[in-house]
Amino acid sequence: MQVAPGGGHRFSSTLGKDYTHSAMKQWLDQKTSRQIYGKNGHMWTNLVCGKKGNCLVVNVPGPLREAEAAIEAFIQAVGKSGGIEGINRAMTEAVLAQYPQEQVRNDG
Repeated sequence: MQVAPGGGHRFSSTLGKDYTHSAMKQWLDQKTSRQIYGKNGHMWTNLVCGKKGNCLVVNVPGPLREAEAAIEAFIQAVGKSGGIEGINRAMTEAVLAQYPQEQVRNDG
C-alpha cells in the first residue's frame, strides 16, 4: 500500500508534504476519519481517530485554536459510549465550529 501525502504543499511553498493521515490510516487496527474543506475545495484538515491494540490514537489540526477545540472535544467524548466514531464526530464538529460556516464544507 502506498502512502499519499497531504496537498498543502501545492498551494504554498512554505508547506511540506503531509503523510500523517494516510500513515495513520495504514497503521491503525481500527480507524475512522472526517475531512473539512475550504469552499475552494482545498482540504483544511483530516481528523483521524483509531486504535492500535489497546491504545487510542487521534491527530489534531493546527493552528492552536483548532487544536484546542479538537482536544477539548476529545476529552469530553472519550468517556461516552460513541467509540471512535463518536470521538471523531465530536472533534470534527468542534473544529468545524471554529470557521465561518460559509467558508467551509465537510464530508459529514
